[in-house]
Amino acid sequence: MPEQGRRGDLGDRGGHHPALGPAGGRSVSGGSARRAAGVAAGAAVLGAAAVAGGAVLTWWTAQWTDTLVGPVTTAATGSDVVPELLPLALVGLAGWAAAAATRGRWRRVIGVVLALGGLWLAGRAVLAVLSPPDALAAALVRPAQAVGDPTRNLPGPALTVLGGMLLAVAGLLLAARPAGPPPPRSGVTSGSDDGSAPARPSPRRRDAGDTTDDWWKDLDAGTDPTTRPAGGP
Repeated sequence: MPEQGRRGDLGDRGGHHPALGPAGGRSVSGGSARRAAGVAAGAAVLGAAAVAGGAVLTWWTAQWTDTLVGPVTTAATGSDVVPELLPLALVGLAGWAAAAATRGRWRRVIGVVLALGGLWLAGRAVLAVLSPPDALAAALVRPAQAVGDPTRNLPGPALTVLGGMLLAVAGLLLAARPAGPPPPRSGVTSGSDDGSAPARPSPRRRDAGDTTDDWWKDLDAGTDPTTRPAGGP
């Protein structure tokens, strides 16, 4: 059957169609962009969740002796030590959503800001475990005598550092993500001398005199049979 043979020839000639370039080129690049976007989304969501989780965990505890009630224990959570953790976790998640909905320069700007914010959160968490916070003494209802040194609890800060790094990774992926092709515009070809874009010939209906062989001949010649003027060769 000649028509099936022609279809086979078109599928085997160098693995590409004249109008589409190398076979799989678009699908490969599109798949890579989708994977990068998926990784960025996962990193942003997990990073914001980790920072929020670290904010509610206890980072420091201290023992005191109250002359009226005896031993007293005070604790400081991540939000007590670094009050901006929860707000910045939400801002980071909203920033990723805004960057994913934009293109070009604005996406890169938001991605860089998100990456810097994630690194800042990680740095603040590290600094917060180097010295006891004032929140431990502020939690006392009246003056008391400290018993020993305050105790740091590392799971909360570690989770916050991890969340900040994930947000930074999400921001870098968004900043490095290619802008992608512009949205398609029908009926536009190369520009003319005055800067305007001439309209592409409108697709025509298949003439009654056309045969399937005529259309395959056009494809073999690298032309689009739908744009050949009606009644043309």
